[in-house]
Amino acid sequence: MDTFKARLLTACNACEEIPEYGKGQQTEIATKLNVSQEAVRKWFAGETVPRSKLSFDLAKLLKVKHSWLMLGTGHGEIETDIKLAQRHKASVYGLMSYITGVGLGATFSEGGAVEDIMMIENGKVVKVCTESASESIDGVYEVTFTEAQVKGGVTVAFVAVFKKQGSAFFDLLKIDPEVWEKKATKAGRNYTLKFSKSTRGNVYSADRVKLSKFLEGC
Repeated sequence: MDTFKARLLTACNACEEIPEYGKGQQTEIATKLNVSQEAVRKWFAGETVPRSKLSFDLAKLLKVKHSWLMLGTGHGEIETDIKLAQRHKASVYGLMSYITGVGLGATFSEGGAVEDIMMIENGKVVKVCTESASESIDGVYEVTFTEAQVKGGVTVAFVAVFKKQGSAFFDLLKIDPEVWEKKATKAGRNYTLKFSKSTRGNVYSADRVKLSKFLEGC
């Protein structure tokens, strides 16, 4: 599946919000993206590809990673990309709810931006990136950010916590630049950090370095 045309069709077939082929699929995409049906037809025919911001809007609509849709890079499996996109969306909305909940102003960034949210703190604009952390069987968490995210703003790990009685909440951990530099593993353009939670209290640490809570004290 090394062509945009093939990836586009696969993503459409996997997205529940997009009609099946022959049942208004191209019309739905054209309407949602506010483009002509002729433009969408050319995408499906492999004659052209969407450019700039439109390509990010298309990836968001289909709930897949932009890099996979446009370049075929990433994890390669459509099911994996959809799950990752859904987890990322959950972390972004969770982060936004927390920011506004503590009384700070914020807005979602436009498609294509490195950061997810633009936050106003002490009169200054702060760029914030977030990704969901996954937990392994042995209780160790892992989160991955791109190099652009690490260098482009404040990075916040979204940690979903589930209790035995079925309730759930989340923790937001601010990963400082020195933690990424000294404690994370770098592979290509990605930084991966492993950390754990103490059995006593709600404290997280990466290789014995305590991780601070995002906007702690607000």
